[in-house]
Amino acid sequence: MKNHRFRCGATLAVLSLLLVAIPTNDSHAGQKKKKKPPPLPTSAQAARFLNQCTFGPTSALLAQVQQKNGYENFLAQQFSLPPTLVMPRVDQAIAALPADTGPSYPLFSEAWWYTIVNAPDQLRQRVAFALSEIMVVSAQNSGMYEHPEAMATYWDTLASDAFGNFRQLLEDVTLNPAMGDFLDMVHNDKPNPKRNTEPNENYAREIMQLFTIGLWKLNPDGTQQLDRSRQPIPTYDQDVVEGYAHVFTGWYWAQSGTPTWNYVPANYRQPMMAFADHHDTGPKALLNGVTLPPNQMQDVDLAQALDLLFNHQNVGPFLARHLIQHLVTSNPSPGYISRVAAVFNNNGQHVRGDLAAVVQAILLDKEARNPNLTSGYGHEREAIVRLANLYRAFNASAASGKFVVGNQNFNFGEAPLYAPSVFNFFSPDYSQSGAIEQAGLVSPEFQITTDTTVITSANKMRSSVYQQPSSNNPDALVLDLSPLVAVANDPNTLVDLLNDLLMGGAMSSNTRTIVTNAVSQISAANTLERAQTAVHLLVTSPEFVIEK
Repeated sequence: MKNHRFRCGATLAVLSLLLVAIPTNDSHAGQKKKKKPPPLPTSAQAARFLNQCTFGPTSALLAQVQQKNGYENFLAQQFSLPPTLVMPRVDQAIAALPADTGPSYPLFSEAWWYTIVNAPDQLRQRVAFALSEIMVVSAQNSGMYEHPEAMATYWDTLASDAFGNFRQLLEDVTLNPAMGDFLDMVHNDKPNPKRNTEPNENYAREIMQLFTIGLWKLNPDGTQQLDRSRQPIPTYDQDVVEGYAHVFTGWYWAQSGTPTWNYVPANYRQPMMAFADHHDTGPKALLNGVTLPPNQMQDVDLAQALDLLFNHQNVGPFLARHLIQHLVTSNPSPGYISRVAAVFNNNGQHVRGDLAAVVQAILLDKEARNPNLTSGYGHEREAIVRLANLYRAFNASAASGKFVVGNQNFNFGEAPLYAPSVFNFFSPDYSQSGAIEQAGLVSPEFQITTDTTVITSANKMRSSVYQQPSSNNPDALVLDLSPLVAVANDPNTLVDLLNDLLMGGAMSSNTRTIVTNAVSQISAANTLERAQTAVHLLVTSPEFVIEK
């Protein structure tokens, strides 16, 4: 057991050092060069780009990006695609259940995995995933576990709004029934002096702290503003929390016929509806010293309260930092944050909150595309993203047509829309003790990279690589390794192919030597075993885990 613990700790140490000790190459800094048309993306550059903006490269997408204006054209094509919704697949699964079986979260999970691995709108799905870990809703320890349609409705809201305006996203999330259930806005009643009750403050607090502006006033580059005593300045106080809690009163499940505030079955498919008699009509103290006047219509109160949040100076840098962390790097520079925040504030056509423009700014920024990486650049690929990379690279499928990925929370410490709390699986400010913390860096995903999940996630990746069709298990997800088998007689060609598909073209010479030697020791006649061995070694390597 002691040796087992040592191996886990050593692996974590290697991951930490990989994130910190990335070489710097600035030998050409300051040299002026004439502007030339951008060269075509190399295979490695295309792979790195796709790792940042999809759930993993495929051979077809690599070829698409390796063209003139490849990055811009790919983004334009992705922005034009309609959202692939998970609800139809969830409904189909519910309809197929035996009469004695009720629906539950695994039906959503299956639809989610099928969608994120196979859907053409990869950028939209990847951005929705990032948003789902900022604006958190969860089925864990919730009555919504028995309502996969609740998770599907929420996911489809995020996917549909991923390239729209942040103001619309904010309103849609606020009135989403799953969010209403998760953070207690549904059936949130106005004050009742006779019963000595006040509105619930959960959603009021979290929409500010976690979804939009954070706890402290920010500069445009994401750094904290300081007062004359060099202390951070709070963005809001308890009075503002209470003011927003009163704004968010009077919303309940959508109903047909004559609606009632009394108990009715939960409706997770439609936005919550307004009940004016249960909305507080008094004045409400909100952000920046603004007080809403009394006796306004319920929808007016809501619109004005959300407008105040949307127009707050913090939203641009707050959202920029969080999205950059999920898509590109855990430690974006203040300049990177500032450039993206500026696009949030004005997309170039005087429109605030254009999410498509924000996503494009993140992915095309010089810090995202610069191959001369600086120390501390990159982030750990989330475990479920790594598994999706594997499934997409080799067109995984099951005989049943289903996409059942079991034991995710056990194997990875995470699963889609299954966080343990509104604070997600990990904090954006978490710093792994040791080299990363000493370097003053953060490493959010390392919070769920424990001695246990290092082993369980590696085991899951291995079993996925070696899974073969089984008549006893029609749901078994099997990789199509035939393109690898076809070149497996040449270890170098095999490794070259995997370098782009799995490693973003950044495989080190040491790793290449290890994998090539391991493959060469297997009989050339056993081409499948050669392919499986190469894939297994790479997808469980620290270099695959750390996306640079």
